[in-house]
Amino acid sequence: MLALAVLVLGISLFLLNGEGKESVGQAMTQEEIVADLTARLTQQGVPIKAAKITSHIPFEIELVLQSSSEGDTVTPDDPLYEHATRREVDLAQKHGIEIETVKVTIVNTQGTPICWGTVVPKREIMGQVVMPAKLDNDIVAAILRKQLPLGQMSLDTLDVSLDADGARRVAIQLHVADIETANATVPEFMEELRLVIMALNANQGAQIAVYEVGLGTIKGQPLLNYVNDLQLGRQHWWQADELTKEWFPHPGPDE
Repeated sequence: MLALAVLVLGISLFLLNGEGKESVGQAMTQEEIVADLTARLTQQGVPIKAAKITSHIPFEIELVLQSSSEGDTVTPDDPLYEHATRREVDLAQKHGIEIETVKVTIVNTQGTPICWGTVVPKREIMGQVVMPAKLDNDIVAAILRKQLPLGQMSLDTLDVSLDADGARRVAIQLHVADIETANATVPEFMEELRLVIMALNANQGAQIAVYEVGLGTIKGQPLLNYVNDLQLGRQHWWQADELTKEWFPHPGPDE
């Protein structure tokens, strides 16, 4: 158990490194924690516009994400940025950082908020250990390529990697001829993909923690950006208005 000491400037604590070991002597103030969180998100391509502490006791943070949207709706990439932000906040608990809440706001190019919410970190992740995978990335990628239920969709890319915390991620990019083809294919594909990945984890020790699906038309029109964080039990997605919502199972809004 990591000891927390309340200081005048914030909370001093010991961080854990990527292998889950204590980094001796690396005590951080709340200001340093926010700076570190911002740096980790920036490295992942998340467009952080502002980050500030709104309360020292309890420790509460506000993060503002810059969207490329010029209107009042989010872009296809914004839900992926939101997921990355929520994931880093959750994983902070695993590293011994006690954050009470994080308010996440997405603003458009005029600086107007277009999406917002409050993240309550998952406390149960504090003792979670990512078990070593029994299969390497190339083998997992090869199995998925053989088992993907593509139907009338075409596979552009399939990448399997490990993130900074050792969690395995799968990113799949697909395209279809048109929206009609997508509507006829997406519901079955999403359910079959989920079953394939769950079976890989359960039966072959693939340890896939996060998988992403991007779908567009052959002309480059984005139709779907979806991420399922199996490790943390979170789903985020963006979809075009024309795309069917008849997914099975249909993901509910993430709170």
